[in-house]
Amino acid sequence: MAACSSGILKSSDREDSEGEINLMDKMESSSKGDFVGNVSHYIPLPDCYKGPINKGHLLFDACFEGGNLGRVDYVSQFEYDLFLRPDTCSP
Repeated sequence: MAACSSGILKSSDREDSEGEINLMDKMESSSKGDFVGNVSHYIPLPDCYKGPINKGHLLFDACFEGGNLGRVDYVSQFEYDLFLRPDTCSP
């Protein structure tokens, strides 16, 4: 497999009538500072990936109370770098 640079695929979390997840395919760079809030409905893929988003692709979602996942970088097929923000709302 050829080496590729990393990217983040934004997706929506709407399901169609058959229960399939419909995904928007807008690519964005995953450079430092791209995420201000929690990661929400992101599927990290290499930039060279041109196929459809299928069941089984890893979806990161930190939209819950206490979620602090700030950024996800695709490293390789089985490796991701996860960047956590400090918990600022804890006593």
